[in-house]
Formats: sequence, C-alpha cells, structure tokens
Amino acid sequence: MQLLEKLKHLAERKPTDAIALDCSTDAVRAVRLRQAPGGVTLTAVDELPPVPLDAARSALGDGIELKIKELALPPPLRARYAVLLAPAGSAAIKLLRFPEEVDLNDPQKVRGRMGLEEGRYRIGTQVIQTSGTKREALALGVALPEPLARALLELMPKSGLPAPHALQASELAVLNAFASDPAFANDPPPCGFIHFDHDFSIVALFNAGQISQLRTFSFGLAAVIQRIVKTLNVDHATASGVVSDGAFDISSLIETEIREIRGQYVISRDFMERNENCRLQQVYLSGPRPLTAPFAGGEKASVKAIHWNVLDLFDQRIEGELPDSLIDTPWKLTAAIGAGMGVLSP
Repeated sequence: MQLLEKLKHLAERKPTDAIALDCSTDAVRAVRLRQAPGGVTLTAVDELPPVPLDAARSALGDGIELKIKELALPPPLRARYAVLLAPAGSAAIKLLRFPEEVDLNDPQKVRGRMGLEEGRYRIGTQVIQTSGTKREALALGVALPEPLARALLELMPKSGLPAPHALQASELAVLNAFASDPAFANDPPPCGFIHFDHDFSIVALFNAGQISQLRTFSFGLAAVIQRIVKTLNVDHATASGVVSDGAFDISSLIETEIREIRGQYVISRDFMERNENCRLQQVYLSGPRPLTAPFAGGEKASVKAIHWNVLDLFDQRIEGELPDSLIDTPWKLTAAIGAGMGVLSP
C-alpha cells in the first residue's frame, strides 16, 4: 500500500478511544469511552468547571476573535480524540421535509431551507428518508455558528492529545445515546423519547425505527431552580436541594413550567399518529425525576411510560467509580455518552 493510501485509510478509520465534552452552563460533563471486543466501555467520568462560551454566542456578527483558555484535562481523560458538544441552544436544529426531489447531502440546500446566512455556520446533515411516490424526503439539519465552533476548538491543546475529532450539538447527542440502546434497534414499536437536561429539553417521536417528530426547548432544570429561588425566596443551593430531596411539594410549579412541552408533545404525537397511521405505544423518560414524573403519571393508559437511564447501555462495562455528584444524576452524562458512542460505534 502506498504512503498516501495508508494515510487516507488511517484518516477514515473509526477512533477506538475518545472523550466527549458536554459544555453545559453548570459544568463540562466529560466521559471517556473505548471500543472493546464486548462493546463500548465507559472508562472515565468527571465534571469539570464550566467554560465561558456565552461570549462566543453573543459575539456573532461582531467579528470578534475570542481567546478561550485551554481546558485542563486530568490524565484519565486524555484520550486520543475528543468530541466537543456545543452548549444547548447554540445550534439551529431542524427536521426538514422536502416534497420535491433534492440532494439532501448538499449542505447548501439544507442551509437555504433553514434560512441561514452563507458562510456564518458549519452545517451538518443526516438523511432520514429519501422521497418516494407517496412520501416526502426527510433530513435532519444542524448548523453551528462559526465563532462558537472556533471557540470550542480553542479548548483543545495546540499540540498533543487529545486531537479534536468532531463538533456536535448537545441536543442531538442525547438522541444518539437513546438510539444506541439495543432495545431500540430490534424493530421497536412507535415510541417517544422525552429528555430533560440542565439547560434544555427535547421531545422526539419515532416510527418504524426512524425519527418522525422533533422538538427542542430552552427549558431545563436550571429554569426550575431559578423559579424556586424566586417563589420560595431562597438561595440557589437551597433551591437545588428542594428539587433533589423533595422536601417541598413543587408539583404545581413543575406542571406550570412544563406546560408548553406537554402541549408540543401531544400535538406531535397526534400528528404522527394521523399522518403515519400508527399508534404511539410507549414513551421513554430521561432526566430529573421531578420533571419526568408528570409525564409518567399523566399519560393515557394505552401508552406505557418507561424511565430510561443512559448508564444501562453499559451493563458491566463501566470501569472505576462514578463521582458522587453523578451517582444520582446519570442523565447529566447522556449527551456526552451519546456523542462518544456516535464516533466509536461502527
């Protein structure tokens, strides 16, 4: 094999050792994954201090070059490659339907449909289904602002490991974690997936093994904590404790906060059932229990509610101990694990 062919082969080969860094506003959730003969293994987990990426988002259009400090990674997280996840709400994410024949692999076609300016975004696409005689083409489009993409890359060392391998959106990485569940791969019935995170929520509906409806929201646990701070006149730490220990009944407050999400879920469900002649049979719930509880208790009897934990993907393939801060909050790792699974899995 000639040298250029060898280099091309190495560039196209899937990584077998990677870290994923989910840049949430409360922390950088970091996981390290390795591809092993028995499947992907979770080898290291940590929460690092948050990084100031808000400035990158506010600098859009100002031509400002931001200087971001390199992220200090402890030795267990120094994998060969890194996947960087943009903070929730940073990327434009749309499920696009095309009634006409169009090249869905052309990012510029997707950019036009998303109403984005040329040259200002990094665009990725995923074809869900091609058009047919009686069906529309369906594609998932995601666009990350260029200043934020550059800021994320600044978190990596200028030389040495880890080398940046991919940029992703936290919301879509969560979906990838769910889609990595072996149970989902075995011809599942129509189902829903609702995930609550610190800075965002996502509602996705699936039929025939592929995504059919997708809604993202800028609401998460942070908004609930802030509401408790104002309602009960307590500090942030006390409000966080109220959510975790259940010392106060905040069900009415939660119900008010999630009203829009519940409404969009119902609209999306009814649309999918009518348009695709199917019936939603189960909904998977991920996130803090106070936020998922209304969906588990309020669903109609024909829909089974199932609490979903991303760590169940690994069975016995978790090395070491989880940090105390994550033992009771595994949902925090969902986006990072989903991103890592995406680059390691065949």
